[in-house]
Amino acid sequence: MRFIELFESRDGHVYHAMDVDHAITALKRNRIEGRTFQRYWADGVRRKENDPLYKNSLLMKGISTTRDIRYVAEWKSVVFKFNLSKISQNYSVIPYAWNYHFDPKHNIEINHKREKEEFIILAKPNKTTIEYNAIQDQLDDALDNGDDETYKRLIMKYGVKELEHSSWLSVPEGQLFPLSKYIEGIYINWISAMIYGAENKKLKEIANHDKFIGLIKLKQDVDKIDDIENREKKWSDMGVKTIMV
Repeated sequence: MRFIELFESRDGHVYHAMDVDHAITALKRNRIEGRTFQRYWADGVRRKENDPLYKNSLLMKGISTTRDIRYVAEWKSVVFKFNLSKISQNYSVIPYAWNYHFDPKHNIEINHKREKEEFIILAKPNKTTIEYNAIQDQLDDALDNGDDETYKRLIMKYGVKELEHSSWLSVPEGQLFPLSKYIEGIYINWISAMIYGAENKKLKEIANHDKFIGLIKLKQDVDKIDDIENREKKWSDMGVKTIMV
């Protein structure tokens, strides 16, 4: 019971995974930008994909986290452990599932609660997905037609970095700042640690952070990496512990 409370309590901690480059950048800048989007509707109704009004949603930008460290443990090389209570004092946090609620292709419901997600809202741009797509079309048309003047004007107007417009929905809006206030721990994915090794400069930079806890390993991980004992020993010799979840 204590294990479940520790990893799945809404009053405890949530976890967010990042690749090592983005994690290092976030720690240096002391912030994470809101790049993930979620849909919401002005009337407060939570709609599924088979609803006629689904696509006419508004979008909010933020950070996807999970209450279950086991779910996030192998997503990326680095996992941040956040204090949910502290974040909730300054940001709106809502339970949400990033994955679809309904599969229109097969006409079936989906278990959307498996992610145990808490979405940290960093911005509500007040644009619908239809408006975002219209902006995307304008940028694409200008680029396809070789109209550099119009393209640069649109880039300036909408605040999109050049060559980033293809992922327009992921353009960052809002930020979690200061990051140091909300991070209570940092883990390195065990598999990444074994593959890249204790000599990897970027992983060592994470491991040297004052909030680094250790390597996080799922119980069902199978040791199929060559020279695994020697690789684990090198991390252990650095004083790094492995946490099984």
